[in-house]
Amino acid sequence: MIKSLIFGSALLFSVTNYDEVHQHAVFGDSRSGASSVEINGIRYDGAAWNYANSPYESTTFIYSRNGKTILYKTAYNGKVEGSVYDSLIPGKKGKTIFTWTRGPLKHPFAPLESTEDQHN
Repeated sequence: MIKSLIFGSALLFSVTNYDEVHQHAVFGDSRSGASSVEINGIRYDGAAWNYANSPYESTTFIYSRNGKTILYKTAYNGKVEGSVYDSLIPGKKGKTIFTWTRGPLKHPFAPLESTEDQHN
């Protein structure tokens, strides 16, 4: 299941000081999930985690813009992080899209424990 988030839509907001405005979203659970934070509409910090107790082989996050992948990271046993930046050239921006997905189940015939996503 692939889940996407297009920045500019309704997200969670927090203000940490007068210079930084954050939009952030968290998906999945403590064993396998992903998150994205937009800082000042210029930098996007992403993360994916997949720990040993996860029923999945991996968790991936992807940032894309104008149909092109600009960052792709996969966590197999632990956490991966990465950042992308918007262009500061007028007219070159486009929409930054955050997508995440989980890999196959480690044991595809074992029953999957119930996990609730924080966001769909």
